[in-house]
Amino acid sequence: MHRSKGNYLYSNGVCSVAILIAVNLFFLIASGFNVISTANTGIAVTPPQATAGRVDILSAIPSYTPGPNNTVDIITNEAILPGGSIPLNKPSVNQKEPPRVLIYHTHTAEAYLMDEEERKAVTTVNRTNNTAKSVCAAGVAFSNELLRLGVDTVHNTSNNEREGYNSSYTLSRNNVKSDIKKYGNFTAYFDVHRDAYIKGTDPTVTVNGKECAKIMIVLGKRSPYYEKNLALSEKIKERLDSYHPDLCIKILKVDATYNQDLDDNFILVEIGNNGVTVEEAQNAAGLFAKAVAEVLL
Repeated sequence: MHRSKGNYLYSNGVCSVAILIAVNLFFLIASGFNVISTANTGIAVTPPQATAGRVDILSAIPSYTPGPNNTVDIITNEAILPGGSIPLNKPSVNQKEPPRVLIYHTHTAEAYLMDEEERKAVTTVNRTNNTAKSVCAAGVAFSNELLRLGVDTVHNTSNNEREGYNSSYTLSRNNVKSDIKKYGNFTAYFDVHRDAYIKGTDPTVTVNGKECAKIMIVLGKRSPYYEKNLALSEKIKERLDSYHPDLCIKILKVDATYNQDLDDNFILVEIGNNGVTVEEAQNAAGLFAKAVAEVLL
């Protein structure tokens, strides 16, 4: 996330500080900056973009941790504002409306290793409320790359485990329904998880010189949209296979629903497992986004 930089002189008076802040915000807004007040991160300032409103920030990870209330990142081709809220893009009369994707995390606290040092120390990790180490970090890389490629995205980082693991699918279902009510139906939906490490397996592959976590797509066969979900999944896997034949392990078909009865083009994706680092998961999430964009655009 970009923040404004600069050296400012403040007087000792509270009124002077308030006036200076108000004046600075006025000039930021007048200059084309998006200024959004957020409950968790304060004032987020995103500079205007020089090229088609694209933002190329693949390493941005929100620093806040999910609280008892929902936190929704609204991400469009104009800004990346974790915790912020701005409207989705509206195409001009002669412009094709871009596809819109919803990303969320039923098991929000699923954790990754932070780095190689942690991997040496503990081998695997389980759960965390730190979004910089959880599947939310993979979701940010996923949404940011979709953004860069021209796909409008809503990334819902609500803590769906706040009432316990067994209630997570009920809470995430309610959040998806709420987002649909607020924004309308999406082109596609992705519930981003991470898998469990299996001893003796290699959890990563090297793509373009970068270590990437392996990916698995999971579909609920009880969904009335199963065939449509499968068709989209197969197209995405075909693209992933073209990047590396071992990047996407498989499409796992389970006798379940996973909330995939809410709409079509609804997919659960496991990005890595608890034996990979955040960076490896984010590298894979970027490639998954690339595949999704190539299929949807």
